[in-house]
Amino acid sequence: MMDMDPVAILAIVTSVVAAASVIVKGLAMLTKITPTTRDDELIGKAQKGVAYVQRVLGTISMDSSKQAKR
Repeated sequence: MMDMDPVAILAIVTSVVAAASVIVKGLAMLTKITPTTRDDELIGKAQKGVAYVQRVLGTISMDSSKQAKR
């Protein structure tokens, strides 16, 4: 098993979430073109989910920077 420090893990997770955010934004543009509303609802849920994960990661990174100052 690889030994990874928490900062490296947080960096990887942040990169994955950033990529997911870009993908969801692109899909949101596409759903505006389609006549159905079901895809709009699904993308709305995905946007809320990505935003939640971003808030959690922001909180974690703020906590880790506070601990690093100690």
